[in-house]
Amino acid sequence: MRFLLLFALLLAGCAARAVPLEPLAAAPEGYALAGRMALKVRAPGLSGTVQASLVLCRPDRLFLQVRSPLGPVLAQGTIDARRAALVVPPEARAFVADAPEAALRTLTGGALGVDGLLALLTARLPADLRRVGEPSALAFEAPGGRRVLAHVDRRGRLAGVDLLGPDEATLATLRYAGRRRAGRLPLPRRIAARIPGLGLAAEADLHSWEILGEVPAIFTTAIPPGFEVRPIDALPGG
Repeated sequence: MRFLLLFALLLAGCAARAVPLEPLAAAPEGYALAGRMALKVRAPGLSGTVQASLVLCRPDRLFLQVRSPLGPVLAQGTIDARRAALVVPPEARAFVADAPEAALRTLTGGALGVDGLLALLTARLPADLRRVGEPSALAFEAPGGRRVLAHVDRRGRLAGVDLLGPDEATLATLRYAGRRRAGRLPLPRRIAARIPGLGLAAEADLHSWEILGEVPAIFTTAIPPGFEVRPIDALPGG
């Protein structure tokens, strides 16, 4: 289930000209965005399509729920400023972290914090990346000798991001296709993720995006009595 936290990692495609980064990194804050999607997952021993919903509020709040086609909750994860929790009812297990920012940095090799994750879910660049190289190359430094390559389409929209290791091996990719609007805000219609090291491929088809009139109080998850509780870095694949 580690892909639930890694799913929002990175993409690809190259711009042949200098691109201003401010519109790609900036996104309005202070309201919540809700999305509904069909999520197709392929991994060793796992293949299928589930329904998922998410609510996010930058810079540090996320709700994600995954349901089977018949309705039961397969997993629910939340992040707020103080805690991250992932509950997996079919396995009677929960994974928690009391320092979400540090936990996500650990899971992503230091490349993404919480706001970086939320930015990529909305097809924007994390604001804390430091650009390096020639102006026409959207390359960014990440900790541990890693690099982030961002790719922009002809309209100046983020089309993909790759996370590369110190040996230039591809650690993770994200691809965006199409756009849906929530008010005047363009958001991705499809997000495809690939993590070669885990043999994982996932594709989210967004049925809808919506700007919520107020931020709901759903960004914490209670651990049911009797569930085994483990740290988030003990997730399978960690």
